[in-house]
Amino acid sequence: MIESERVRLLFDSMFEDSYAGRGFPELTWDDIPALLARSESTRELTRFPRSPISSQFESTCREGMVALWLVEGVRQGGRFGSLNALCFDGPAEDANWRGASEANHERILFAYRKWWKTVSERGDSGAAIDPLEGTGLRWH
Repeated sequence: MIESERVRLLFDSMFEDSYAGRGFPELTWDDIPALLARSESTRELTRFPRSPISSQFESTCREGMVALWLVEGVRQGGRFGSLNALCFDGPAEDANWRGASEANHERILFAYRKWWKTVSERGDSGAAIDPLEGTGLRWH
């Protein structure tokens, strides 16, 4: 697995239930490969970064979805890219928001890997390209 010390420490704290971060974690463009390496994981997290301005609270989230959401945050300049680590195709009308989002995981993963293959050599100038453009998917 591609790893960075920052990403390893961040996810270790989530799995040890000791994550207590406030705000977006200190991640950089260089951490994206390590985040993408974790993006297939279905391991459940109960402690993970959350946007402090969101009124929606998800008690659990899969490691892979959190990793992809963090990639989006890095892409958007080191801030939360949306209110939650939830991604939908159209409006979020399903009563089970997490389930509806997880149903899109493979499509999201494909889009971000395709994006990274295109922009990885450009440095952070590739951040201007939206990985989800044309997919119908959007972060919530």
